[in-house]
This record gives sequence, C-alpha cells and structure tokens, in this order.
Amino acid sequence: YTCESPDGEKFTTANLSVQAAPTTPPLICEGFDEECQDENSRTAEALLQESLTEFSMNVFSHLRQLEPSNNLLFSPISISGLLSHLLLGASDDTRRALQRAIFVPHDFHCIHSQMKKLREKTSQSLQMASQVYYNPQMNLSESFTERSIQHYEANPVKLLETPEENALMINSWVANKTKNRITHLVNSVPPSTELIMLSAVSFDGQWKNKFNLKRQKEFFTKLDGDLVKVSVLYHPKYKAAARTIAGLNAQVVKLPLSGDNSLYILLPRSNKLAALKQVDASMTDSSVRT
Repeated sequence: YTCESPDGEKFTTANLSVQAAPTTPPLICEGFDEECQDENSRTAEALLQESLTEFSMNVFSHLRQLEPSNNLLFSPISISGLLSHLLLGASDDTRRALQRAIFVPHDFHCIHSQMKKLREKTSQSLQMASQVYYNPQMNLSESFTERSIQHYEANPVKLLETPEENALMINSWVANKTKNRITHLVNSVPPSTELIMLSAVSFDGQWKNKFNLKRQKEFFTKLDGDLVKVSVLYHPKYKAAARTIAGLNAQVVKLPLSGDNSLYILLPRSNKLAALKQVDASMTDSSVRT
C-alpha cells in the first residue's frame, strides 16, 4: 500500500497481509444425517424397546378414550415404524415433534438401525413391510431414498397419472404383502396427494405347547352376569406362568409361543364391568413394565 500526494510525492508505504476469515461450517439439521455409531449396543436395543412400550401404552390410552365400549385391535409396531421411517426426511420442528410422538430422545441416532434389527430378529413370526409412494413433482432426496432402502427395505415409487392406476398399484402391494388377506385398501388416490406411506404387519405364531384338537366347551361369564357356552383351548396338564400384579389390578397369564414370543392375557379381579375398566385405566407404561 502506497500513499502519494497529487504531485507524486510518496508519504507512506506499507505492506499488508490479508488472511481470509474462517468459513462458517454448513448448517446441520439436528440428527438428520447422523449415523448410529454402535449398532450392536445393548443400550440402543433397550432404548428402542422402552420407546416402543411407552408409545404402545400411549396409543392404547388414546384409542381407548375414543372407543371406551368397543373391542380394540391395533398394531403399535406398525404405527411406530411409519413414524420412525418419516424421521429419515424430517428436520427441525418436524423432527422434534416426531421424536416426541414415538418417545425417542433427540440424541438417539440408532433408531433406524435398531428398527431394522428388530425386523430381522422377529422375521420368523412377525413380518413387517413398508412402502412409500410420492408425487413425481416432489423433490425426494437421494439420501432419503438410499436410507429408506437400507433401513426399511422400501424403495420409494412415483405415483402414476390417474387415481384409478394409483389405487390399483397400492392395492396390489397390500395384497402381496398381506398374502391376499387384505386385497382392497383404497378406492382411488386424489390427484393432490403428495405422499403415501404404507406399513403391513403379519404375525404367524405357533403354540409352543400344543392344545388338544378335540373341541371342548365351557361356560363363560359375560359382563352382565349371563353364562354362555363357548369353545375353549384345553390341555389336561398345561403349565402357564401366572401372577397377580397389583399395579394392573389383574392377574396376568403368559402363554409361550414359537420363537421368543408370548401371549399375555390380563384377567380382571372380578367379572364386573367396573373391574375391566379399572384394568384399562391401569394400563400405563410403568405398570406394564412390571
């Protein structure tokens, strides 16, 4: 740098060395691109189990409030699997909302790998499948597609041109994944549809201890006190683990199935409707863990 007067006289000369300012690191969506550092961690497996249990009881409580007097059948693992799948493409507020919904800590980056391990571990009796259909105008990232295939074996498929074609495509997938137990899910798909996520769960459990094939009938007491004869499973020397859990106000019976599966039956302390409602109200995350 040189400073001169109008007639050319030099006043000051200085050598300047300019160093570029450090570049700001790119913004990273919290947890969005994080990979699980220890897929074989027992802590990660236990954390997923805790999250699934808490989520299951929360959904049960919500559905029971909506339908207090009706029978209730739902699959928590199917719903949780869909929401965890969505996490692959979520960030910021949406991501945090999904994590809260499925009771996953914000710093738990192993949920996708653990869901995959769970699917593989239970594959002999519990089959789970997922699929994603999206509007061709949607910019689906390559990262989401790759990780969707990697963790959920779901290769996203573009929706077709007409509602009828899309309905046929979706119903065909559903029929295939449910072994034709469900052949029709949707009549049509609105043209404004941006994204469809499907989850299919099929459970095929076998009794570890076989019951007698001979049909037998016993009396069953209904809530109104009436007695009706119903077909029952019977084994003269069947041994089942049973105990009373005070927190549930019920007796719990465990019936072993094939693999690592078991069927748990909760029996209220009496055949009164009030006792059944008391068991329903006691079905919380903490009481079930005991």
